[in-house]
Amino acid sequence: MHPRLTLISAPNSYGKTSVAEALEFLLFGVTSKVQGAHSVEEYKDSYRNRHFPAGRPIFVEAKCLRDDRTTLTIRRILKPDGATRCLVDGTEVDDWPFGAQLRLSATPFVIQHALKELLLVAPNDRFLGFARILGLNDVDAMHKAITSLCTKPEVSLPPKAAKYLEGLSQLEVQLAAIASLRPVVLSLRKGEVAFDDTLQQARARAAALTGEAGADILVALARKRDEIAKLVYEGDPRVVRLTPDKLATQQKHQGAIELVATAIFVQQVADLAQHDALSRLQQQADFLKTGLQYLLEDPTHCPLCGLPDEGGNLDEHIRSRHDAIVIELKAPAESDLRKTLIKQLANARAALISNWTLLRAQVADLMDVLDGDKQKRIRDLLAQDESGAFDVLTSVATSLRNQESEVESTAELARNAAEECELRIKAKDEQVAHVEALVSATQSHLAALNSWTQSVYECVDQVLLTRPAFS
Repeated sequence: MHPRLTLISAPNSYGKTSVAEALEFLLFGVTSKVQGAHSVEEYKDSYRNRHFPAGRPIFVEAKCLRDDRTTLTIRRILKPDGATRCLVDGTEVDDWPFGAQLRLSATPFVIQHALKELLLVAPNDRFLGFARILGLNDVDAMHKAITSLCTKPEVSLPPKAAKYLEGLSQLEVQLAAIASLRPVVLSLRKGEVAFDDTLQQARARAAALTGEAGADILVALARKRDEIAKLVYEGDPRVVRLTPDKLATQQKHQGAIELVATAIFVQQVADLAQHDALSRLQQQADFLKTGLQYLLEDPTHCPLCGLPDEGGNLDEHIRSRHDAIVIELKAPAESDLRKTLIKQLANARAALISNWTLLRAQVADLMDVLDGDKQKRIRDLLAQDESGAFDVLTSVATSLRNQESEVESTAELARNAAEECELRIKAKDEQVAHVEALVSATQSHLAALNSWTQSVYECVDQVLLTRPAFS
């Protein structure tokens, strides 16, 4: 083949395209026709010539002329499974000697079937197609990158440079918030031309704050910042363990809450309901007994409404109903059970509030770090190597905050259920549904409270690990 141009002329179906595809297959192990197929099956097994005798190896071989005029014979063999083998001067190799350069260059093969995708398309698509064939994609990508750098430099900046710029922007905002540093801010906004002046002003301000000057000014500033941080913290954020007295109080509150969810409490409410039902029967029996006494005085009229007894069996009817109630009635004597249950319910409602207030106070200092304004002030004071410890604090506090809503909502449901039961008992109208609702709400609250308490003590170790960073 000629170094600059080789023309192959032949009638249709004489193999002109096959020669081009053979060269493409030899160099790259695949052809653009197969690569651009619409489906896997479209050109399946198309590398094998249908007229080639079966059983013979299928290969493409070419002799290449080196710059020093020596020759190099390369051969690519198609294996039965579709894979290929490469041989150079008869020796099998993993890659061509010029493989690295080949991968960096374009794939300048335009087979007949691909012409329509280059010529019968919109102008821009045609341009992009030829650019791809000629290997101009990298040039196009570079052109876009340069254009983007000129028009939107912030998008094209390397991550490290973008991080530095973000740090400078944050520094400018922080400086602008301090009136005495306004000259430094104005100088900083002038950009690179005023950088030396900005640095001198910043060093002068630092020397005034610390009373020190020289090469160790940053060390002096860090020491001063730590002193101020101690004053702001007034100690370190922590989880406070309950003292023995408070622990005893908390256990008392917990016991009052748990009591209204026990089987004994439920049975007592059931006993009281039975007592109230029998009391109503007793009142009905007494009422009927009074009616019988009036019938003895006037057997012709109803003792309840005064109408005449036309059937003549009124006495028998009232007496039979009275006797039936007396047989059924075995009302126990009135006891202090009602007062006891009412008191237990009132104690449980109060304990639901007091218990949570006591437990929540354990983590009040820790939860303070979620306050937006305080969090910003603390972060402004922290050095970079301390920010990780503070992130642990905020993570722990956020986790507990998410569980707080569950504890508080279940506590409210339990209080409402206890209040409803208390009102029903006072009105002598005890209902099984209300007691069941109370037990369910109380158990849900105790489960949420137990989960929250467990999380608190699991967080203690994490918080304690951060303490040296704030000491």
